Amino acid sequence: AIVEKNIKKVLIAAFIVVMGVAFLVLLFYLFCPIIIKILTAGRYTESTSFARIVCLSALTSSIYYQISQFMYGIGLSKIVLYNKVVCTAINIAIMYYLINSFSAIGAAWGLVVGWLVFALGNIIFLRFNKNKLFK
Repeated sequence: AIVEKNIKKVLIAAFIVVMGVAFLVLLFYLFCPIIIKILTAGRYTESTSFARIVCLSALTSSIYYQISQFMYGIGLSKIVLYNKVVCTAINIAIMYYLINSFSAIGAAWGLVVGWLVFALGNIIFLRFNKNKLFK
């Protein structure tokens, strides 16, 4: 779809991937207590809350990777690199705050938020470079 310069097809394909991941995340989120109990023989059921939060990062990372792959596909790999540098610095500050304020739960939420920061960074960089789309 990128070769054909058909943004609609690209968006539909990315949406399907993200919705597939969202479905799997929802299943894990709902059955997390059972899965954790089985995998740890009932010893670490307290980790269920952490596992539920961390599983949300699969969804946010999926969103980020779909945007990044689109940008790589249209030849904007330098912009993806710039985004990674800028957003890594932002994520370090976010993680520092969350871990100091909320400990392990903060780290789990930092993982989720971190991928959102990367995704939003890609969108912002893409917006500033929209004249380079499909050239």
